[in-house]
Amino acid sequence: MKQQKKKIKLISPSGTVHTDYLDWASEVLTQWGFKVSEGQYARAVHGRYAGSENQRIQDLQDAIKDDSLTAILCSRGGYGLAQIIDKIDFTPLLRYPKLIIGFSDITILHAALSRMNIPSVHGVMAKQLAEFDIEDDSLLTLRDILNGQLPHYHVEPDTLNRNGQARGKLIGGNLSVLMGLRNTPFEPDYQNNILFIEDIGEEAYRIDRMMQNLRLGNVFEKISGLIVGHFTNCP
Repeated sequence: MKQQKKKIKLISPSGTVHTDYLDWASEVLTQWGFKVSEGQYARAVHGRYAGSENQRIQDLQDAIKDDSLTAILCSRGGYGLAQIIDKIDFTPLLRYPKLIIGFSDITILHAALSRMNIPSVHGVMAKQLAEFDIEDDSLLTLRDILNGQLPHYHVEPDTLNRNGQARGKLIGGNLSVLMGLRNTPFEPDYQNNILFIEDIGEEAYRIDRMMQNLRLGNVFEKISGLIVGHFTNCP
C-alpha cells in the first residue's frame, strides 16, 4: 500500500507576507515529499496584518482542528498574535497533535502551548524557506523534524558561560515578545525550566531593560538554565 504523504498547512497569523514566499515555501515542502495546503486567508492583507482578527482566528483555529495535518507552518512573524491569542481554543491539539512551527511573533503561540505541555517548534518559517539556500542547516533541521527526527546540538562554549548541567522543558523565544506576555495567562512557566532568548533590531539599552525586568522578577532564580541565541542587528 502506498504511504500517504504527510500534510502541512501554511497560515499567516501575524503580519502580511509576500505571496512569493508562500509559493517558494510550498515548492520546497513539496520537494521534501509533503502535501501542502494554505489557510483561506494566508495571503490576505488588512493593513499591516495578514487578514482581519476574525480571519486570522479562523485560519489558525481551522488548522488546529484539522486532524489530517502533521504540522502548521507559519508564514512569518511581525506582529498580530497578541490580538487573537486569547480567542484560540488549543484543546483540539490534545486529541489531534501536530507541530506548530515559527519564531518571532510566533513565540506567543509557543508560550501558550507550553502552558498546556504541548510541544512546538521554534524554527524557520515560509519566509526563510523562500530566502535561504535549500542546504541551509536550519532548513535541513526543519525537514528532519517534520520527518520525526529529533535534533541534536553541539555549541562551543563562550567565556561568559556558567558551566554546569541543566534539565527542564525548553521554553522561550523572542525576548521582546516574551516581555509582552509578562503577568498574563500566557507567560511561560519558568520554574525549573530552560529559557532560551533571541531578538532582532533592538538597541543594547532596550535589551538590558528587558533583562533587568527578568532579573527583578526573579526569573533567573526560577529557571534551571539560560540559552542566549542570536541577537541580530542589535547595536
